[in-house]
Amino acid sequence: LRFRTMFQHAVRAPNNSELFTQQFVVADVAITDNFNDPCSASSDPVTNGIVEKCLSQGLSQNQIGVFEAIPFYPTDYILGGNPGLEPESSDTFTVGLVINPVALPDLTIAIDYYDLEVSDTIGEVDAILVCFDDKNTAGVFCENIRRDHTGNIVESTILYENRGVRATDGVDIQAQYQMDLPDSWAFFGQNSASLYINSIWNHVFSMQDQENIATTIYECEGFFGAPCVAEVNPENRIFTNFNYASGSFTARLGWRWIDGMKNAAPKYSADFGFPDPILAVPTVSSWNYFDLGFSYLFGESLQMRFGINNLFDKEPAFMADTVVSNNTSTSTYDIFGRSY
Repeated sequence: LRFRTMFQHAVRAPNNSELFTQQFVVADVAITDNFNDPCSASSDPVTNGIVEKCLSQGLSQNQIGVFEAIPFYPTDYILGGNPGLEPESSDTFTVGLVINPVALPDLTIAIDYYDLEVSDTIGEVDAILVCFDDKNTAGVFCENIRRDHTGNIVESTILYENRGVRATDGVDIQAQYQMDLPDSWAFFGQNSASLYINSIWNHVFSMQDQENIATTIYECEGFFGAPCVAEVNPENRIFTNFNYASGSFTARLGWRWIDGMKNAAPKYSADFGFPDPILAVPTVSSWNYFDLGFSYLFGESLQMRFGINNLFDKEPAFMADTVVSNNTSTSTYDIFGRSY
């Protein structure tokens, strides 16, 4: 039985791109079917106490309670660097134990708890989300939003800024076991065979994200899509490898399991006082991938390998426009299908 622990403090200064990228304009939209304008009459800005925020953006007093935003109205987003950035810092704490049972000397189990928090995170800050957040009583970033004579948002400045806190904690559990198989399980004239199993389970207790220190801290564990910065945040992931060996021949079966998640878009509704949106993809079920591989050693100097990734040609999880990468998370799900 072994115990281990670690504490780490890290600091990252902003890079040249984050500091000095020349400002440029990207044409997009601010208001959609799923994100209503908080200054629209249907959102009741008077009751929600945001009239001053709407006026500071260029909405006239006589439009309060009358103006209704036009969905998908063209909006210019001003992006670029910010020479005023401060370094971001993080604190990491882990504690764990490793178990090697005397009765099962080929079994190893490791359990580690981790806690990570990053302060003053550097990233692009959405002025609309910060301005209208109900926790932002001072109206921070509202000056970065501009409306035209119709009252619709036509410009939003989104530069690199020091954002709020990003924090997560959870547990990693890893187990590995090696066992000898009966001689009858051996191949290619060998008189021995073995099986090696290695499995890693990650369970997330909490995944918190904050757009700015003046705004709401969102709990993103088990959710996908905005307002969570990380596109997907499954509560559980399991990666398991089964490795069979018999003389010069080896075979591997890999299993990747990703927990199901819920769409994070309704978090906007709770924060901005909107009715819950009608979602094309309200949830994503758990996802399984299997990979198969073989190798054979000819003599002492030639080894050949053959592998099939995504054995059953599983398609990626469809998330519609909740995420920005081709309607799915390309860093989590396989977008190529079966490959050899």
